[in-house]
Amino acid sequence: APAPAPAPTSSAPAPTQLSASASASAPPRASTFTVTRLLADLRRRRFEHMQQAVDTMPDDPEDREAWCAWLAAAHDAAVEASAKSDLLKALLHESLRFKPVGPVVIRQAVADDILPASASPHTGTPMRKGDGIVIALDLMHRRADLFERPNVFDPGRFLQSTEDTDMIKFSQPSRFAPFGAGRKSCVGKDLGMAEILQVCAAILTAMAFDLGDNEPLADLETRWDIANQPTRPIALRACRPSLILCGPSSSGKTTLRKQLQAEGGWSSHASIEEVARTILRRDSWRGRKLRDDTGYTEDFFVLQREILEEQNKRESECGAFVSDRGLDPLMYLERNGRDWRPLRQEHHVQSLIERHKRCIVVVLEPLEQLIRPDGERLVPTLQAAQEEARTLCAILTELEVPFALLPASVPLACRAEYVAALAGVCAV
Repeated sequence: APAPAPAPTSSAPAPTQLSASASASAPPRASTFTVTRLLADLRRRRFEHMQQAVDTMPDDPEDREAWCAWLAAAHDAAVEASAKSDLLKALLHESLRFKPVGPVVIRQAVADDILPASASPHTGTPMRKGDGIVIALDLMHRRADLFERPNVFDPGRFLQSTEDTDMIKFSQPSRFAPFGAGRKSCVGKDLGMAEILQVCAAILTAMAFDLGDNEPLADLETRWDIANQPTRPIALRACRPSLILCGPSSSGKTTLRKQLQAEGGWSSHASIEEVARTILRRDSWRGRKLRDDTGYTEDFFVLQREILEEQNKRESECGAFVSDRGLDPLMYLERNGRDWRPLRQEHHVQSLIERHKRCIVVVLEPLEQLIRPDGERLVPTLQAAQEEARTLCAILTELEVPFALLPASVPLACRAEYVAALAGVCAV
């Protein structure tokens, strides 16, 4: 192999620079990698699979054995679906390039040769039959002539789709060989990749992680043992991701939030509730009309904007939270003929959208038995509530916010378990 490039120095950019764009001379990227896009892809795959499984849901919710067996099977199938994400594969391949598990590959020359292949006998390095050859993977994977910006952690390099740079299928062992190459490559590489893809898909869907005050991974010192590992333990803070329950009025969001926080494993999360009621009870809103003979007034638009501002304020003050409201105000504006899209230019709305892309967002389909007046809000008919839910789904799709639908066919008593499974938690 050609002489390796010098080892990376401590001044290398931190691996958190995940979405740095390529230079103008580099091959075009099929896609740019970001953590937000990865989480969105994993959850979208999981949600779609769980939605498909609803058709095979047991008819009798009282049959706990059948219900638990169905939920566990749906959970496992959703993990397998998430594990097929190309973004996840790119992340794992870049991790293996950046910090290979094994330090070297050792081979024995089977014939006399000159290295590199392009060299002449006078300029190359002679190899004799029987000589031992040690290939330093850590150095090979950081070569500037093989990888653009080799000291930057960028999974996007494995999303390139040109013929010359398609490495996502291990098609170029001369560049990328975390498991070795040839007949003597790691016999367990396929099993290992299958396992780690499923484990990572399950964990990244169900948990949110924070490195806290740890040093950047690019500066992390490692040592070679049976496998490459840090010289000291890394402390990670982990919790379940924030959960947002949204949908029409009287769809059971508040009741479900309380149940999930009491029994579903979100007890340590902050509660965000009664946002709309809080705004309506302010002195500034007393006596103001939201509707007249011609329809909804300008105050109705102002109200929805203030609700979004308050929602963003509360979310930004929390580390992890469970909320019974999300981008619902956009739905009410759309349903009442107001264009909500100009609000996307406002900072608090942009913050909400980006934050929601990293949360578990569940849209509740309305249940007829829950639609009843509470003395404060306008309660829609069942048909109107169903239209509102469809409108909210269309808005979230336009905003590229991944979401799951909680179908009305899921029994009321089983809703919390189903939502927990949507969030990657299967406790049955």
